[in-house]
Amino acid sequence: MIKLHRLCIQDTEFLFAFGCSSHALHNLCMDLVKEFPVVKLIVKQIVFLVKSVRKTHLIQQLFDKICKEKYGITLVLILFTKTCWGTVRDAAKRLNRVRTAMCQLPIEIMSNDLDVDLPNDLRDLILMVAFWKGI
Repeated sequence: MIKLHRLCIQDTEFLFAFGCSSHALHNLCMDLVKEFPVVKLIVKQIVFLVKSVRKTHLIQQLFDKICKEKYGITLVLILFTKTCWGTVRDAAKRLNRVRTAMCQLPIEIMSNDLDVDLPNDLRDLILMVAFWKGI
């Protein structure tokens, strides 16, 4: 391999690109998240929504119950991580899939007068039409 590399370098018709394409794709996705304000905002909102639902057991339980009623299965919310570029797409896709269940969550809490404290910023985000259009 080393001899082949030397021979190819001597002939200027070859171009070598070292590296892994998945790393380049990962770097591109992270640059998109960092550089575009709209994408950055949407990713922040997705992370906030997923973390807020996951951290409160009663909200997570109610979300699972609504998913079971609507879809027949419980669906797990996917959290975006910086080490895996595909989670940006997967998190947004999953939120799109559970949109109706997620939007029913605050209504279910208010109508059944449950003893669950849904933070105002989480409720506002769930009911925000612009957030769901952005996804």
